[in-house]
Amino acid sequence: MAKNRTLAEANNRILLNSNIIETTLSALLAKGNALQVLEIGFGEGRALLELAWRFQDHQVAFMALTRNQDGL
Repeated sequence: MAKNRTLAEANNRILLNSNIIETTLSALLAKGNALQVLEIGFGEGRALLELAWRFQDHQVAFMALTRNQDGL
């Protein structure tokens, strides 16, 4: 997968032509709880940044892990 994927591309890989990630986060937030979202293998982080922007007014903490160039 490209290191610079968009949120739409990430959604499409999960479920064709969907916005499943945003829908799921919105449904969980509707229950009144703060959320923590971890993306593993985020590359340049474009999709995660888009999510952080869309949910900036909500109690969501976004975190990410990826390997460096040495594979660590």
